[in-house]
Amino acid sequence: MPNDPIADMEKFLAEVSRTVRAVLSRRFPTVAWNEKEDIEQEVRLKLWKMRASGKKIDNPGSYLWKVVYTTTLDLLDEKGREIPLDEACEPGRSEREPRMEAGWLEADRRLDFERRLEALSRNRRTVIELGLAGLDLEAIAAHLGWSTARVRHLHYRGLKDLKKMIEEEGEDGHGRG
Repeated sequence: MPNDPIADMEKFLAEVSRTVRAVLSRRFPTVAWNEKEDIEQEVRLKLWKMRASGKKIDNPGSYLWKVVYTTTLDLLDEKGREIPLDEACEPGRSEREPRMEAGWLEADRRLDFERRLEALSRNRRTVIELGLAGLDLEAIAAHLGWSTARVRHLHYRGLKDLKKMIEEEGEDGHGRG
């Protein structure tokens, strides 16, 4: 009796959902319930596209963790760029008159940091981003399949590079002078 492809797909998607929820619960407990659903749907879509393209994955479990992490980091990055309207407005001002200086200053600092982060090598940037997401060096190493020594080296070199960029450019990112 041949396998039922629909039943196999439903079983696979149920396993993906369980894994996504487990990763999010353990590593991103502060993510809101509706955001977790969005992440789960996005991960399923990415896996579906990967399958449709015929891409073969050597270690599906590790790949799934990586997709969940990167998808969550992307969502948190987008969310971090948003400035809620109630925070942008001072008491007594209407929503049409936002308090610009605080929101813009924070946004400017965030953009400076993101620009500096993008200037790092890909491996250093990946390690720093996962660290910022709350993973310790051992968890990053396990997630990426690298040795803890390699991750530690990339982490500290990445931090050193960021510090050097800040010293060279000044804290405001516009250079000294």
